[in-house]
Amino acid sequence: MGEAGWPRGGPFWPHRSHENGLSVDIFVPLRDGAGRPADVPTYPWNQLGYGVELDAAGRRGDRTLDFDDLARLLSALEEKARSKRLRIHRILLAPEYVPLLLASPAGRKLGALSRAILRVPVWWRHDEHVHIDFAVSAG
Repeated sequence: MGEAGWPRGGPFWPHRSHENGLSVDIFVPLRDGAGRPADVPTYPWNQLGYGVELDAAGRRGDRTLDFDDLARLLSALEEKARSKRLRIHRILLAPEYVPLLLASPAGRKLGALSRAILRVPVWWRHDEHVHIDFAVSAG
């Protein structure tokens, strides 16, 4: 889990969102060289994980972003959100990762949720984490 926001809301530096309880950062699922789950290292000297840089294929050393696990996570979050009368409004992910995510087995099943994925660069590269904005569903 990355950052969400303050308990009572308000500006949450350095984020441009995370002010109303409907935004969250989640570190991406990684696999080590043996295919075992691995964590994004989170230390003060790497900005608590936000300073970790993955390459254009989602690799760093022996760790690789598991795009299929990420797609399953997004699907599960959308399902849980809908049970709470919410929906995923926007997903920020490094643009070069979007085709890799959508080509994974679970990514091919994202359907309408894939339209929530922003496909252009934003001010902070979202390679080691995915940013999710939720919205209240109508009705």
